[in-house]
Amino acid sequence: MDKIRKVEVSDLDTICNLEQIFFLDYWSKNQILNQISCEKNINFCIESDSKIVAYIFARYYLDFTEILKIGVSRGFRKVGLASILMKEIELLCLNMKIKKILLEVREANIAAVSLYKKLNYKIDGIRKNYYKKYNDDGILMSKKLI
Repeated sequence: MDKIRKVEVSDLDTICNLEQIFFLDYWSKNQILNQISCEKNINFCIESDSKIVAYIFARYYLDFTEILKIGVSRGFRKVGLASILMKEIELLCLNMKIKKILLEVREANIAAVSLYKKLNYKIDGIRKNYYKKYNDDGILMSKKLI
């Protein structure tokens, strides 16, 4: 891992390409541009050899932040990059006096569910058949920071 940094508009095409590789329900170029451009959004990426290999998208509100998307390239999975990105968001939230982080994850995404549990996120509920393209339920999770 070379560095963690904020996602820039100049990263749009790279993120769009990764998004289509990572997800069946990938975001459109316009959705990603809106995410990157909005001031209330938090977007970090990790570079290795000057190439983006992981990213996280989140949005903050008055008293909570919602994790919207995390993507990690196949060759870089299971080495802690998602955890690094999550901890970066948590640190930023603490500095902003935000007290809670929310997220939703596919029930069948066992690696992600395990990661969130390891990071002390609690299950708040289930959204039945929320992920239509995956035919999967969504698990709502949260973590209190303060």
